Amino acid sequence: MPNVDITVTSVAGGAPWSEQNSTTCTDLFAGVGGIYNTLLRVIFFFNLALGVPGNLLSAIVWLRRHIISKNTSAIYLAALAVNDIVFLLVKCSVHVDSGWMAATFIVGCTMLLESLFVVAFSVERLIAILWPLQVSGW
Repeated sequence: MPNVDITVTSVAGGAPWSEQNSTTCTDLFAGVGGIYNTLLRVIFFFNLALGVPGNLLSAIVWLRRHIISKNTSAIYLAALAVNDIVFLLVKCSVHVDSGWMAATFIVGCTMLLESLFVVAFSVERLIAILWPLQVSGW
């Protein structure tokens, strides 16, 4: 965390703005950084523990032949589940070793793909609602 040059002064027990009562922001929040980082790690590994098995089961369900043949939206949802698995696993490798530059690129691509999958799914559903008879012939 970079050192911030903001000075906070105490008025109690001395003259306002005196140098003996001043403290930097890093002194004020010295204990919070460790708690914050620990909380972020716990939340991330909780997401990893629930996200990978949940998305794996979701992908298995959506990729079944009888579901894909009847529902084209299943392809989008299965691709989204696989995309989320890749994101979680690569993000986990970034937490372990932050020096891998390809991981940053892959995480960025998965984040972009997630948005594109949601847009494609929404457009496909919009077309199915607006023109239901034409879509059924596809």
